Amino acid sequence: MEYSYEKLMKENNLTLSELPEEAKVGIETIAKINRIVNLTESKGKKIGNSTVVKLKANDKWVTQEIQAYLQGKDSNQSDKLPYAESEIKQEMEKEEVKIDPKGLAIESELKKLHESGKKTVTADELETLAPKCYDVLAENYDDDGDNGIETSHYTLIETAEEVFTINKK
Repeated sequence: MEYSYEKLMKENNLTLSELPEEAKVGIETIAKINRIVNLTESKGKKIGNSTVVKLKANDKWVTQEIQAYLQGKDSNQSDKLPYAESEIKQEMEKEEVKIDPKGLAIESELKKLHESGKKTVTADELETLAPKCYDVLAENYDDDGDNGIETSHYTLIETAEEVFTINKK
């Protein structure tokens, strides 16, 4: 997930060391939570919508802190992030959703294809390069309909007969 504070920092060529202390604390908290999210997802679990909403609220707060800094103003917000790290951790634990291991394998295959630079792939290539994706497509193929796979981070969509385009979301 790309955060709006990151975009704002890039647009204004800002480094972490230039920012006010409140923004730094907020960014560090978001980074800690991101590490927990990545660890959770690597264990085959998915974070829920409430966790994402809380992360976005913290992102918005940090973005406003940076905007106030850029405008030469003191922060016009409360001194605290909307959600502390511990609150978000608790929310994640309540919301943890198991992910199907087959889904993780498909995600992994799509990631490898995408990172190898492949933009399109034929069904025959899929059988060799991404056998789990191929199996899912073969099991569910509809001659008259739309065919493809969508994961949390990638799409593999049939754009011509037995030719698939891979995209990162």
